[in-house]
This record gives sequence, structure tokens and C-alpha cells, in this order.
Amino acid sequence: MGIYDNEKRMWFGTEERMGWIETPLSGADVSPAGWSADATMLNGGGFALNSWASHKRFSFGWGESATRQLASTLHSYADGSFGRGLIYFLDPMWYEINVLPKHWADPSMALNAEAPPLIYDVDPSSTPTSPNSNNLPVQTAIYTPPTAGFNQADSLFIPIPENHYLHLGAVYTRTGTGGVFYSPVSLTGATGAAVLLPQTAPNAATLNATVIPQSGLKGIRLWIGKTSGAASTVSITGMVARISSPPDAIGGMLERNWLGGQGHTGCRFVGKPTLVNYNGVLGGQVGVGATFAEVGGWLD
Repeated sequence: MGIYDNEKRMWFGTEERMGWIETPLSGADVSPAGWSADATMLNGGGFALNSWASHKRFSFGWGESATRQLASTLHSYADGSFGRGLIYFLDPMWYEINVLPKHWADPSMALNAEAPPLIYDVDPSSTPTSPNSNNLPVQTAIYTPPTAGFNQADSLFIPIPENHYLHLGAVYTRTGTGGVFYSPVSLTGATGAAVLLPQTAPNAATLNATVIPQSGLKGIRLWIGKTSGAASTVSITGMVARISSPPDAIGGMLERNWLGGQGHTGCRFVGKPTLVNYNGVLGGQVGVGATFAEVGGWLD
């Protein structure tokens, strides 16, 4: 045990109501979707263009493994009964890799407006990343926060599954009062005081050194900013967020170096969940499926 003690469950829901649901069937399509175009030219040559950034799409199915309770729960989420905000879930497949969205894991993706900036309406500049042993992105994004303090619209909500640990880290440098911060979100939904993440060196032995237990929390809000009006910068190379379960509170089974993010910024249902009645065995067997599209990073 350690990384995840029950692969048959997935932490799922809205900020208002989260809980365990059965893990979807194997073979779920969780591919990113971006813009692309290709063609063959008159002289026989070819070209292909792709957006660097993308959003995630999730096509989950439970087949005959679905319980009637699960089907009812999914439909209640789609109906807004448990909150009308974004849907969040953590895929246990990626707990030890990186559950951050791609452009939070690699802030340089926002260069040249190729992905949403981590501070609204602030375009980062860049500098080459110094040689390192942690497989970090080759460009470092430099942000100059315009105002002081926490702004929820600029933050990323990361849920922490019940009785689990979030392992967080950021490779960055700062000037003034700038930094990478997280603000805990209590079980009542209140946002707590900001905590400055330690600056992790590019060649650190582990990148996910900050351990946040779930106890008393729904999750955290991760953000980049400053705490005063003083001129400040944040030069950020890469971030990681990983999940472990007891008894591995120190994350001994987790990856140590940087790996790209496989999480999302919050999703919406694409249409309503499908529902198929199979038979009345054991009180009733059903099949259910749902598709989700990542939208959180592109909301105003």
C-alpha cells in the first residue's frame, strides 16, 4: 500500500460535494484535445500544425459493473443537485505521476499566449532553464504579479481525497514578496491563510517535498502572486502534485523528478450521462456512461 489503497474507487464531485465513486472500466479514453490542421501541397510536400496547449476530454463507462446508486449519483451531479460549479476528479492512474493540469505543471506553456496564463491577463516572459537532473522543461516562465494578495479566479483548486496526502512542489525563484502559494480550503469551503511554497532547486533530490494531509480540508487553491505592493517577480520552471495514502505519508513510493501534468482545471458534463437498464438480477443491473470536457482554465 502507499500510493493508493483502493483502485476500485475514484474521488469525484464539485467543491460543494465530493465523495468516492466506483472507478470507470479500463480502456477509458482520457485523451487531450487541441487544434490541428494538415494537408498535402501541390508539389507533394506536406504540413501539419498543432496547438501546443490542449484541454482534456474524459469518456468514462461503467458497463454492467455500475450500481443503480452510482447511476443515480452521476445524474444528480449532472442535474446540479450537488452544486452547479465545475466537476473535479482525480484519476488514480496518475496519482504518483502528476495530477496538475499540463500548463500548471509546465508554466512555460503560457509563453506567447499558447496556453492560459497562471495570472489572468499577465503574459510571462521567459529564460532558458539551467541544466538539471530532474527532467525539467527547457524554458522558465517569469511572472510579474500586478497586485498583491489572493485572487480566487487566478487559483487552481486541487481536491485531496479523504484520508490521503497531497505532495506538492515548485521549482522557482522569486524577488520581493512574490512566490508560489497555496491556500487551504476547509470542509466548510472557507479559504485559509496563504502558505508560501518552499523554493525547490532544479537539482533537488525530490521535487514534491511539501506534504499536505487531507484532515479537515476539501483541498487547496494553488496560486502565483505577491503579498505586498512591492515590485516582485516569480520565475517558475515546473510544478508537481502527487497523491499518496497511508501509511506512505512521506511519499516514499512517489516519483521524484518532474513529469508532465495529467490532471485538469475542472470539467463540465458533455450532455447527460447515458443509462441502460439490463435486467432485474440482484435488484437491478444497469450500465452508465458519461463524457466530461475540461473547461476551467478557459473561463473568464
